[in-house]
Amino acid sequence: MTSFAQLGELAAARGLTLSPETIQELAAFHAALERANQTTNLTRITGEADFVERHALDALVALPLLGEAAEARLVDVGSGCGVPGIPLAIARPGWRVTLVETANRKARALRQLLDELGELAQRVDVIAERAEVCGQDPDLREAFDLAVARAVGSVPLVCELCLPLVRVGGALVLYRGSEGEAEEALAARVAPKLGGGAVERRTLQLPSGAERSLLRIEKVGPTGRHYPRRPGLPAKRPLS
Repeated sequence: MTSFAQLGELAAARGLTLSPETIQELAAFHAALERANQTTNLTRITGEADFVERHALDALVALPLLGEAAEARLVDVGSGCGVPGIPLAIARPGWRVTLVETANRKARALRQLLDELGELAQRVDVIAERAEVCGQDPDLREAFDLAVARAVGSVPLVCELCLPLVRVGGALVLYRGSEGEAEEALAARVAPKLGGGAVERRTLQLPSGAERSLLRIEKVGPTGRHYPRRPGLPAKRPLS
């Protein structure tokens, strides 16, 4: 059964180096998430083994595509239980991370959870708002070096929600499943409409054998002011 004691080895097999301190902080996040989940339904993934693979390791496999900058601003759109944003913040202690979560109750639970994690609460912000609204907010639009999204929706939807938040020269990384090749082609068609450029795809397997595709999209030009469209429209009428 997968455990925190194995996380360093599992990460190393996927090209990642995790310090004992990082693993300890991830374990503390897991404990805080388990407590928060008792009162607010943040995740159906419970227990150490599932957390290690499906939250911690699954979040961290994107690090090679996100880079090793000492400082960066990252936004996690549709953060849910704080994954992948919080594990990434733990692994990159110089980064400032913003979690965007539409549901107010989840956002409140995330803030309370972060308050339990000490220093992390000083550099992880939570915004309870729709991503379409954030993308048109002058304080947030094209303000981030990096954006990530996991299990939010279709590739066209996620591109429209996330790319307006990324500065020119930054990048968006999408966590996807086994349909990576088809989704890479779709991203390559949609991203240029939003200021996106080249799409890079990497594939890997998690310890259980589950397949993961990561799509990295460069931000090469400003996003047109009419994107993202009004709330709900990107999902109802996705770009193609």
